[in-house]
Amino acid sequence: MEDLEIKALLVNLLFIFISHLIILFIHNLKLNSLYSKYQYKLSIFISASVSILLCMTFAIQLPNGYLFDLRYIPLLLGTLYGGPSVGFGLFFVVLLYRFSFGGFGFFLTLISSCFITIIGSFLSKKFLLVSLRGKIVYGLLLIHIVPISTFISIQVFNAATFTTIQWIINSIIITFGIVLSIYLIEIIQRNILLKEKLVDFEKSVMVSHFAASIAHEVRNPLTSIKGFLQLMFMNEKDQKKVQYYMTIFSEIDKAENIIREYLTFAKPHKNDLGMIQLKKEVLTAVELLQPLARKNKVNISANNIPNHLYTEGNAQHFQQALINIMKNGIEAMSEGGILTLQLEEEHHIILSICDTGHGMSKEQVAKIGQPYFSTKGENGTGLGMLVTYNILEKMNGKIRIKSKINEGTCFHISLPKSENSILEETASTN
Repeated sequence: MEDLEIKALLVNLLFIFISHLIILFIHNLKLNSLYSKYQYKLSIFISASVSILLCMTFAIQLPNGYLFDLRYIPLLLGTLYGGPSVGFGLFFVVLLYRFSFGGFGFFLTLISSCFITIIGSFLSKKFLLVSLRGKIVYGLLLIHIVPISTFISIQVFNAATFTTIQWIINSIIITFGIVLSIYLIEIIQRNILLKEKLVDFEKSVMVSHFAASIAHEVRNPLTSIKGFLQLMFMNEKDQKKVQYYMTIFSEIDKAENIIREYLTFAKPHKNDLGMIQLKKEVLTAVELLQPLARKNKVNISANNIPNHLYTEGNAQHFQQALINIMKNGIEAMSEGGILTLQLEEEHHIILSICDTGHGMSKEQVAKIGQPYFSTKGENGTGLGMLVTYNILEKMNGKIRIKSKINEGTCFHISLPKSENSILEETASTN
């Protein structure tokens, strides 16, 4: 292969890397709530399309109208990261532009593109869930469909002649291109996620400092006010004034609850960990929230909860996290409904808390757990869920949220199983 041909392929790689940087720059706009999933996929499609067109425009011309370039790298990566909708859109971009060149190479393009798009679309969801090493393996296996299918087609139809050195250099550059592309995408995406976490951490530090000042400046005077009001209330006989006092006490309790949420988040927790029996904590939370549920005409269902499931953590803090999620679910059902709690045992313990309330949009779900974000408007501070996320994170737990507008919301909490769970399960089967 001549130096000019190698340079042409390296120029192809440059086009591909520039398109990745553009996609990831736009992906960084996800920090802005106005940036939607649809816009993200559209940016992948446009950027990959431009990369494909440039690769084919600056391709190496071989006998029998065959074009030698790296168009399949952006086609594959666009399909894997963007999904079937992006993949098939890029598939038609490749075919339409290749058709304008003519030659037998169009049919080779059709075969290779079909394989990559169909298989890539099928594996797209799995691809996004695996590690960096797994993504690279997926990419290498799929991208080498191209030289294999091309080689078979050329041998069958005797359409073009390739030297051994051309095949070797082709494989090396394709391998280098797909590995470096995936590595570049994943590293920049991780940096974007770290940036998001840094922003959240800075907000948390600010809340923590603010909470300390609230404890000193607000809580102490509020306690004094409540104490003197209680003394006045004890000697009050006028029923009208008694109602006024009750309203004042109720509002002071609300203020104290808000301060307590700030303080719970701000102060460091002691590492007093122990075994938590999940059934006990779930049933306790249900009992505590029954009055609120009856007031909102909500039925709490917590049936068939197994006894043997244990996890490690602080029982008091876990109880608080559980109550925060359940309370939000009850309050989301202003016209009544059902709050369902289920415990399932897989590799981890899965605690599901589902309501039939008004639900949330994808943008709202993405912001749950962030400081000062609340779906309750002026009635919420967002600190309850922030505290909940911090508690569960310290227990090595994970929260997955599924929600649809006007259908309801499900919180799926994944918790590690403790040795007590395994021992009791073994004992019950013997």
